[in-house]
Amino acid sequence: WEKSGFPAAEELSNRALAEHGVEIGEKVSILCRLAWMASSSGRGADGIRYAQAGLELAEQAADPELLVASLAMVAELTFWRTGCIRRDLLDRAIDLGRHGGNDEDARPTLARSDRFDEARAIWQELVADRKKRGDPGVAGALMFLARMEVAAGAWDAAERLCAEAIELARQTGREMAESLCAMVLAEVDAYRGNVEQARAAIPELM
Repeated sequence: WEKSGFPAAEELSNRALAEHGVEIGEKVSILCRLAWMASSSGRGADGIRYAQAGLELAEQAADPELLVASLAMVAELTFWRTGCIRRDLLDRAIDLGRHGGNDEDARPTLARSDRFDEARAIWQELVADRKKRGDPGVAGALMFLARMEVAAGAWDAAERLCAEAIELARQTGREMAESLCAMVLAEVDAYRGNVEQARAAIPELM
């Protein structure tokens, strides 16, 4: 996908799906990956189609973790394409996660709604979980929490979170998380009216 584009990855993935003896869990994984790649390549309708096919298979498998991941994928890609928060899918995924699955895939999408208090609590829980596990992905969770604070108008909080995330990203070699935090900071500068700072940062980020 990264080297040859989505059509080449799609062809290989569909060949893999057609192989004899592929287990249902593996098929769900391939379909979810296809869904993400399609949506990231500007083919949102195809992405949702693949995600829904994965969800249908996950329902058959009755595996809580597969089901949580598939529910979250459909909800996430629906959000990308329409801006609609599928609370029905996400609430079900989170409920399943609490009873034997893993709800971490579902919580970030739920946190993108404009219910800021609820979203803040979810992101703070994700950050605490990842810090406790020593997960370097905590920098990404901090960045998403900062983005939510920007949407909520809490710019000071967003700047503090980005500073923490950038420090952690540098310690763990997560360059993308660092650049995404820089993007959030440039957005805050723009909102604050710090025009020259924003104009200096944004072209470099692009």
